[in-house]
Amino acid sequence: MFHHRIGSKSIPRGLFRCRRRMKLCLIHQEGLCMIEIWLEGFILLSMLVNAIIILIR
Repeated sequence: MFHHRIGSKSIPRGLFRCRRRMKLCLIHQEGLCMIEIWLEGFILLSMLVNAIIILIR
């Protein structure tokens, strides 16, 4: 019988930080925080796209 124990190390830090921020958002102002999360996601996405373009070249 296995005990599925998820340690703090196994959880990606980015995801953990995002989840914590989401909780903070729910407590505070939802709209503003959602915009911030979307903005960060968009920046990460654009960085990924740029990396792919560089690799293709």
